[in-house]
Amino acid sequence: MIDIHIHMLPGMDDGAGDMQEALEMCRVCAEDGVGTVIATPHDLNGVYSNDREKVLGSISVLAEAVKAEGIPVEVLPGADIAMSPELPERLDDGSIMTLNDTGKYILLEPPAFFMADALKRQVFEIKRRDITPVITHPERNATLMTHKDALYDAVLGGALVQVTAASLTGSFGVAVQNHCIELLRRKIAHVIASDSHDTRSRKPGLSKALEAAIRHVGEENARMMVYDRPEAILRGEEFEAPEPLANDKKQGFFSMFLRRERSS
Repeated sequence: MIDIHIHMLPGMDDGAGDMQEALEMCRVCAEDGVGTVIATPHDLNGVYSNDREKVLGSISVLAEAVKAEGIPVEVLPGADIAMSPELPERLDDGSIMTLNDTGKYILLEPPAFFMADALKRQVFEIKRRDITPVITHPERNATLMTHKDALYDAVLGGALVQVTAASLTGSFGVAVQNHCIELLRRKIAHVIASDSHDTRSRKPGLSKALEAAIRHVGEENARMMVYDRPEAILRGEEFEAPEPLANDKKQGFFSMFLRRERSS
């Protein structure tokens, strides 16, 4: 399996504190059947300043240590990019760390509270630069749990969605778990990743989430979320995402406009 969202670069954010913890996270990944990870430290509006140059320097050190320890896990570079007004400019100047440095995909983390239509605008700015944002853990985002049409509109606008393995298995509570299942069933979630930060409370692993996903959307769809789509992302390749199902209770203006255009 491939995990595209894990905080294991030592000392770079609130993830692995040192090299030993990072190596232990890699061992846990290997034991769980994860063979490739994209290490994604926070790039968070000055709180954590992890630009492309810094991430590439750190990833090379970790990759060498993993190899020296004989851990059968490939470690690739990435970052967990905070949604911000400055993001488009940073994409233009090349300082943003894209997933596996392909220049085609980024992880995009919305803040817990924001104006819901800001996500649609940010997705538009990213997509017009020929980059696809992968929106991280919306199933446990306060704004997106309330304004479900905002995420649907973002997906119609070309965004992908990554849900957290622990959300699907219930570690963040029943409300988050149910929302996560809803996103899977509505074909809004495309990838499952661990978003692991350590080997204790937020440990790596995708196998239990894969089993849960199989129960809700079937084996073929579930496996695509931890094998096929993550592989396409790390290669910088496009893939056909399924048509998302609208929220019956509410639809945003953008989604209604797109549906009308498609039918005309």
